[in-house]
Amino acid sequence: MPATPSFGARVWRVLCSRRTRWVLRSTSLGVILFGPIALAAWDVHLARPEAAEPFAAVAAADYRSRRSPDVDRLLPEGGGGTYFYDDLHGNLGEALLDAAAIGLSGDVREAPWPEAVELHERAHLLQAFLPEPVGRLMARMPAPAADTEAADNSQQHFAEMAERAWQIVAPPGDFCPEGTPVERLLEAERLVPGTAGFVAWYLRHVTRPAEDGEALAALASQLIASTRADWDALWEALETRRRPDGSFHPWPPRTVRESIDRQRIEARLRGRWIDRVVDIALAPSLLVLSAAGY
Repeated sequence: MPATPSFGARVWRVLCSRRTRWVLRSTSLGVILFGPIALAAWDVHLARPEAAEPFAAVAAADYRSRRSPDVDRLLPEGGGGTYFYDDLHGNLGEALLDAAAIGLSGDVREAPWPEAVELHERAHLLQAFLPEPVGRLMARMPAPAADTEAADNSQQHFAEMAERAWQIVAPPGDFCPEGTPVERLLEAERLVPGTAGFVAWYLRHVTRPAEDGEALAALASQLIASTRADWDALWEALETRRRPDGSFHPWPPRTVRESIDRQRIEARLRGRWIDRVVDIALAPSLLVLSAAGY
């Protein structure tokens, strides 16, 4: 009587069977082809919960009543909307790139410069929707100080530039910051290089003159002299979206195809070996979308 195979042997036989190999190959192929599509669909259509918390509603009304209208002349909003939340995982703001939406914590109204948080998130949208001119600019930008949030990655660096620039250009609320705007720009540029580019841009479009505006503009121009062409290319691309009233057409939510294209562009801009793998791995999903007429 033949010996009964052990449990391990039976499992190994099943794993090595033709049927199992077919299932594994089919599953792997499905993940490769449809996984990125499913994730992109989530980011575009579903990852945008509407806020309805009581504190957030009160905070939103208070913030909007005091918010500077200049924000809408500086960077475009997202067509997906701006939402307020009671809590945002400890953050004051969050950008949902493919949904072209922004989330703000109700606590944002207590910040010294509340609009700086909104501009930080709008800068994330700007980088996502104009990746080429922003990428060329950031490729020439010196590294930020290691102890700043800007040191996390290029996206945080760019957004921190926009945030800190508003803290220099806009008058503070109920407190007196240390140093003159010129001194604070020099310090900000040391910590987060590129802040001066946003300062120069903001000074062109704010309706309320900044303190030491002329000296601030002269210093900002001097600090960005080596990257002036890259800044001008970015602002020219942005100006094509400006409306007659000075505001901008909002960024539209992406399609699933645009979401995957965005991931490939960002991978190419980062340029690491793993990013090249990501770029290649996303290509089959685009072929599936093309075959389906999308």
